[in-house]
Amino acid sequence: MFEYEAPGYGFRGWPKSALIALHLFLALPANLVVGFIAVLIAEHIVANRVPEDLVGYIVFTASGFILGFAIQTVVPWVIEYGGRWAWAPPVALTVLAVLWDLADFGRSEVILDFWPGSEGEAAWGLFLILPTLACCFYSLGIVIAYRVKGTSHP
Repeated sequence: MFEYEAPGYGFRGWPKSALIALHLFLALPANLVVGFIAVLIAEHIVANRVPEDLVGYIVFTASGFILGFAIQTVVPWVIEYGGRWAWAPPVALTVLAVLWDLADFGRSEVILDFWPGSEGEAAWGLFLILPTLACCFYSLGIVIAYRVKGTSHP
């Protein structure tokens, strides 16, 4: 009649929920650091041949995807611990920031504040839009690695 299901424990005895929370909230800073390092390297390689904004989008997208694919390949249980949902917290944070800015300043200022390389506060774009894009592709890389390689927790 009453069934009791023991809480799931994951990697090395950590509670599954703690691993999911840890993964969801570490994906954004990890993609931020990896993306910025990759952008610095890419800007030296392409110099003035490609617009700087385009370099940021391409590099953050590629680095997020590669990081997700590599992590799922090396640590196969990542998809089970929030890997496919790593995009949700950054997207929610970005939507919240855009709505906050929209409520404070109106429609005309939002695009200037959040579009990287615009004349507004470009830091919002750099610290929210590009890492959020990287996190979306990070999750996509995890899902594709899972489907292609068939990696999963043993």
